[in-house]
This record gives sequence, structure tokens and C-alpha cells, in this order.
Amino acid sequence: MTWTVYACALVSFLLVPINGVQAQIGAGEPEYVGEFAARNPVDGRYTALEHVAPTAVTRLRGLGFGGAETHKDIPGAASPARFKSGEPIEFVVRVASQSADPLSYIHFFALDVSKDHRTLHVYRVSTFGFSSRRTSQLQAIPFTVAKTGSDYFRLTLIQPLPAGEYLWDSDGIPGGYCFGVNP
Repeated sequence: MTWTVYACALVSFLLVPINGVQAQIGAGEPEYVGEFAARNPVDGRYTALEHVAPTAVTRLRGLGFGGAETHKDIPGAASPARFKSGEPIEFVVRVASQSADPLSYIHFFALDVSKDHRTLHVYRVSTFGFSSRRTSQLQAIPFTVAKTGSDYFRLTLIQPLPAGEYLWDSDGIPGGYCFGVNP
């Protein structure tokens, strides 16, 4: 009898840390508003994405008379969250309300990569400010949206992603969520 009690106590003691570690890894739907996660549509597994806080950088040319450019830098040349090219993948984001059109505030971008950081070009102003354009739209990637549950949207890419680094961004939520695609 005593041996059985000790064995049960030992087994339950060992199982508690294992379940705690699994919860930390992010094996489920996003927990917080504005949080993105990847989901394999075949088996339903969720994968946590890299949560980043980009640094906004503005560069002036010729004291501003030569124009200016604003971009967001993300440290590290590659995200630790990785997927294979051609792998089926969709994304889920938790929202406070499904009443607003998500295509108006959720954005998906391809990032430029250098040896130690990733970059999203945001805005460019020409010489003397004669013209300007929002350059982030050049890096935008189209996707479709469907409601899922009462406070989630499922985001599906229209075309498969080539190898590269990518960023999900939502207006009003600080930071973004990155991942990479391997060839």
C-alpha cells in the first residue's frame, strides 16, 4: 500500500513539469489579442512565431533636402521560427472584436535580409519632398481572411511563399511576428 502511494506521488510529480513545458512552447491557439501563430491545416498543430519589436529608423539625405527614408529594423538575420517551402501553412490571430475588416489593419510583409538584421522599408520622400510613397506596400503579400470562433481570424496566403523572411503586423499592436521559409 505504501509503495503504491509513493509511486503515484512520483509519477504525478514527474508529469506536472512536462505539461508546464508543453504549455510554454506554444502548442495552441494565440492567447493574447494581437498574437499570431502558424497552424498546419493538415494535422492542426500550432507553431509559435517569433515576437519582435522592430526599431524605427529614419535616414535623411543632404540634411533632408535630398529626401528621406524610414524603415523598421529587426535584429538577427533569420527568425528561429522556420517552415519549409511548399509546406501547407495558415495563420491564426486573436482579435478583440471581429466587427472591423481585418484587411484594413492586419498586414503581411516580405523582409529584406542583411547579415545581422531584417528590414521593412516603410516610407520614402524624394528630393525637396516633391513626391513620397509608402514603400512597405511594395513588400506586402496578399492573403485571405475567415472568421474562426468568436475572437480569431484565420489568415491564408493566396500563393505559396518562396524562401525568405516574413513579418505579420497589426495596427495598434506593438511589435510583430516573424518567421522564415527555407528552400
